[in-house]
Amino acid sequence: MVGKARLGQRVLVAVTVSIVLAEIIVALVSWYAGGLRRSQFGRVSLTVWLLFEVWEGKAWARWVLTVLSSVTAILAIVVGSGSLALGSQKAGVGFIVALGIYSAAIAVGLVSPWVGAYQAARRDSSKGETRTGHEEV
Repeated sequence: MVGKARLGQRVLVAVTVSIVLAEIIVALVSWYAGGLRRSQFGRVSLTVWLLFEVWEGKAWARWVLTVLSSVTAILAIVVGSGSLALGSQKAGVGFIVALGIYSAAIAVGLVSPWVGAYQAARRDSSKGETRTGHEEV
């Protein structure tokens, strides 16, 4: 793996770790607030599946996660700004704005050319393998 792809792998690891940590925090807060719901398991399953597909080099999954993160960032910033204008508590607005910044950082990481280089290298390396994972002769 060349330098750009290796850097993309590191960016993707950082994105994945931050998303996993965020999911753990959301689960703990939900559990503390009264229990986990089935819908959360579906959301987490979808997130894990998309992250796996991104790791495997699927460009469509990368763009789906990028769009979802971008939409989250935009909505969080709009809601946070509107809440602040309506006189909401600054701590709550700060959390919403922090969520927007976090989501924007995830989107920027996913759209980076380094992640694209990693995915291309991942796809190229898997072309020489069969479904069993062994190289073709």
